[in-house]
Amino acid sequence: MIIELKQKNKELFEANFEILQNNNQIGNINIKGKLGSMEVKATGVFSNQELELNYKGERNGQYRPYNITIDKKEIGEIYQCNKKTGLFSSYDYIELLYNSKKYIEYSIGLGKEGGKLPIYLNDEQIAQIDTEAIIYDDLYNYKLYIMNNENALIAIIIACYNYINACFEPGVKQEKSIYKNYSKTFDKYLISKYNSDWIKNVKE
Repeated sequence: MIIELKQKNKELFEANFEILQNNNQIGNINIKGKLGSMEVKATGVFSNQELELNYKGERNGQYRPYNITIDKKEIGEIYQCNKKTGLFSSYDYIELLYNSKKYIEYSIGLGKEGGKLPIYLNDEQIAQIDTEAIIYDDLYNYKLYIMNNENALIAIIIACYNYINACFEPGVKQEKSIYKNYSKTFDKYLISKYNSDWIKNVKE
C-alpha cells in the first residue's frame, strides 16, 4: 500500500493535509496550534476512523509525548526518545505504543535523496516514510510505503507526528520560499536500519 500525505495549506496557527491513494483523497488531517506554545491538537479521518493527537505533558525519557485517540477512545501514545551512543554522540528516534505494541521509527538522511524513515515492529520493518529534500512554500509532503494495510494508520500517525515535532511552527506566516534540507546520516546503527530494497515488495 502506498499513501501520500500532501499538505494543502499553512496558516498562522493551522495546517491541513490530504491523505491520498492513487491521487484519490481517502482522508484528511487538521493541525491547530496556539499562541505561545509549540504544541498542537491534530484531528483527522482515515478509513472511517476519527483520529486525535493531544499533547500530554513532558515525562522522563519522553520528549513531546502525545496521546493517540481513535473514535474517542485513547489507545496509545507517541513520543521522541534519545539514545546515547558515546560520550558526545547520540541519535533520536520515535516510539509509538498502540494496543500494547511498540513501534519504532528511525530517521535517516540521504542528502539530496531526502529522508528515509523506516518503521519497525520488533525486528520487522512494516513501513517506510519518505520525506522530500526540497520544500516549496513551506508545504510538506510525505510518501508512505506500507507492507500490510492494517499498518496504514500507524504510518499516518507517525508521519503526522514528524510534521508536528520537526516542521510546524505556530505563529509563523507561510511565505513563498524554497528550503533545501540535504542532511546526511553517518551513524552506523541508523544506516543499518535502512534497506533500499525493502520498498520493492510494497504493492500499490
